[in-house]
Amino acid sequence: MLAFLISSCVPDGDDSGAEKSHVSSAPEPEVVQQTAVYEFQLGNRDYTIPAEYIPSIRVGGENDFVRIKFPEFAAEIVLDEKSAGTSDKTERPRIFSITDHDYPGIAYSERANGDAVACRSGMVAQSGCGTIFEYAGVEWTLLFAIARRDEVEGLVRKATLLLEQHSEGTPQEGP
Repeated sequence: MLAFLISSCVPDGDDSGAEKSHVSSAPEPEVVQQTAVYEFQLGNRDYTIPAEYIPSIRVGGENDFVRIKFPEFAAEIVLDEKSAGTSDKTERPRIFSITDHDYPGIAYSERANGDAVACRSGMVAQSGCGTIFEYAGVEWTLLFAIARRDEVEGLVRKATLLLEQHSEGTPQEGP
């Protein structure tokens, strides 16, 4: 189950912009733009991600869902508990938005570790391919453009690094 909190990061002090009518020896507080963030816990990690990077989030109920689009990263990272741990009609792992329904024109290949990569032909969206990867005990989906299918290993490494940079807790175990 995903626990989540949205909060704002703002500096302490008066940020009203009103001019002071008295002379003070204390320095003026630095004006910092307010940034909303989502804070949530998955597995053994506590995540803090700017809300502007999360176009879609659904928490509570049976199946939590988080879609993360980091700027200047050529893929989307998705937590989809509805698909996690399930298989598609070919008995491969179900990949959100790619093999989660009976879509025509799906081509499969494998990553270096044997994990499936599925691409849906005819998709005009930026994410026509997907694969599953694990980070910190949680199954994530990585969605990316068909043109980037030969870069899947680098995309998974970058996605793992981004998740690590935006979380705290026990580091991922494994090689």
